[in-house]
Amino acid sequence: MKATLSGSELQIPSHGFTWRLGTAARTALGQANLVARGAPPTPAAFVSALFALARHADGGSFVTGCSALDATICADVGEGRGCMARACSDGLGTLARRLDAGFGQLDGDDLDLLLAGSALLADTDNDRKAEAIGRPARSGEGVGQWSAELRTRAGVTSSSSSWTAERILP
Repeated sequence: MKATLSGSELQIPSHGFTWRLGTAARTALGQANLVARGAPPTPAAFVSALFALARHADGGSFVTGCSALDATICADVGEGRGCMARACSDGLGTLARRLDAGFGQLDGDDLDLLLAGSALLADTDNDRKAEAIGRPARSGEGVGQWSAELRTRAGVTSSSSSWTAERILP
């Protein structure tokens, strides 16, 4: 990527990154949110821990997780204990894989974030140094334009925005 100056306009041509939004989101959810709250960081471990919260009173004690589901449903449908064990276990595995696949859909196969933009450079105090990029949005002129394209396995999303920036000295 090579930024160029055309007159007083800074031009940044399209350039791409391998961002891996899904991988980043999965990690952020796991490490920054779940672990911080005492939960496991992976979708599979989270689903298991979440379902382990299910409880069923069985005499003087409680059973949890798939055993709780089994104890609650099997007798009601006229089946013996264990009728839901495999279905519950398979269901938890499927749910964990689907959650993980949702994150995977956000990853791209190559460069998955493309950015481009341009803006006027402004010398606000006539010292021959740019103190601002673009002009204040209220003027409507010279506002920087930025475009982004996110390429995921689920599809392509494009966005554009206007912006300004100003250097603030101490």
